[in-house]
Amino acid sequence: SRGRATDMAAMNQGRAVVNLKDPDGKYNPENTGGTLYSYLVPMRPFRVSGTYGGTAYGTFLGYIGRIEHDLSAKTSVIEAVDLFEWLAHFKPTIATQTSKTVSQLIGTILDSLGWTDPAMRSLETGGDTVSTWVANGDKDALSLIGELLATDLGMFFIDGDGIATYKTRNTRWANGTSLYTFTQAIMGSLKTSVEKDRIVNGQTVTRFGGSPQTATDATSRKNYGYRDGSGISSDSLQSDSQAMSLASFIVATQKDPRPPAKQLGIANSSEAWLLQQLQREIGDLVTVNQGGANYKGRIQAVEHAIDTKGNIKTNYTIEKVTTLAFTIDTSTIGGSDVVTY
Repeated sequence: SRGRATDMAAMNQGRAVVNLKDPDGKYNPENTGGTLYSYLVPMRPFRVSGTYGGTAYGTFLGYIGRIEHDLSAKTSVIEAVDLFEWLAHFKPTIATQTSKTVSQLIGTILDSLGWTDPAMRSLETGGDTVSTWVANGDKDALSLIGELLATDLGMFFIDGDGIATYKTRNTRWANGTSLYTFTQAIMGSLKTSVEKDRIVNGQTVTRFGGSPQTATDATSRKNYGYRDGSGISSDSLQSDSQAMSLASFIVATQKDPRPPAKQLGIANSSEAWLLQQLQREIGDLVTVNQGGANYKGRIQAVEHAIDTKGNIKTNYTIEKVTTLAFTIDTSTIGGSDVVTY
């Protein structure tokens, strides 16, 4: 499983759990005569993939977190976590960076961790430009990235091949061409919902050293009650006007219910469906055909379950793409304040 419940939530750590029949104790970390002895240790790379048409598709790449062997049942369990585990326990010290984009800063954080292989990172160019940024060794790398994304509103995740991926907010909310249409024929299950707790009609954002900036929507408050988002404070914002733009953007996109398609489930009942289970990734734009009513959404979470008979079920969480907000671009005419977020 990888991803998050909604497009405004933080990404969860990717996890994999594999249950193995192990009559010979091959995966028993205490079996000194086993062929894998000395390799069965925490934080060793661990991959799950599926091959279709001669192409291997990664569904998870991470690191062993725990191995447990049951001698009486002759089974073993391997639990693994993704790169977030490294990021959450590493506190980098990085010299002051000036006028760098969020993409560049995330790259610098990954560099400090030693995650420098170009094939294992995919960072879209752009994001907000941060005037001054520094890491003093008092915060872990995952928290530093989270603070950048709190105002930048891009997305950062580890994909099925273990690639550290950053997408700008322009990509995150872009309404382009769907990569695939999920019809009722392919969907084994589909649960939809609307939730009061996901509505935000009041938001306060504060630039360090600045005044709190609050945006509200009176119509939404009248219809759904007062539902304020958690306050955001950041030194990444360059002005109070930019803080207000961020607050207004959050309210504009979250003031009305936006139903996600939760647990859109498909199974490998055909080769075409299996290919979609292997190909689709977090951030992909897809169309859901629900009773003849089409809507576009972005995949926010992926969960694969494989049973002992080889049946594969995949659940996707898909957030409907909103058309309430759009980006015109930014302007600094007359000063450093941006005209639009």
